[in-house]
Amino acid sequence: MSVRKLSIDGDWTFGRSLRDYYRESDEVHQNVRTRVKSWFNDWFLGVDEYIDWENLLGNKNTEENIIKQVERCVLNTNGVANIISLDINTDTTSRNATIKIEYNTLFDKSFKGEFNIL
Repeated sequence: MSVRKLSIDGDWTFGRSLRDYYRESDEVHQNVRTRVKSWFNDWFLGVDEYIDWENLLGNKNTEENIIKQVERCVLNTNGVANIISLDINTDTTSRNATIKIEYNTLFDKSFKGEFNIL
């Protein structure tokens, strides 16, 4: 299976034929990033799959719940074997979060990533 690459702005890339697609570990990494940054009830076919950022980032003392939600989302992504480390910094005043994660894929490759949720 493969997924179309996303640009830095989150748009699909075009014009380079098969080079505009990710496969294996790169595909898994893009899917993790996309799923973690997706908001609960944002897509009608996956209403329960994503994270309720609106409520989690608007309240204090939700770090533990955010960690559980991110772990669930990442581990339910096809191709993820396990999470090595997960660190989340939240700012309830500006309602954003920075997530640093490292995980292994089923393709024997590990990834480190950082995602900003705004």
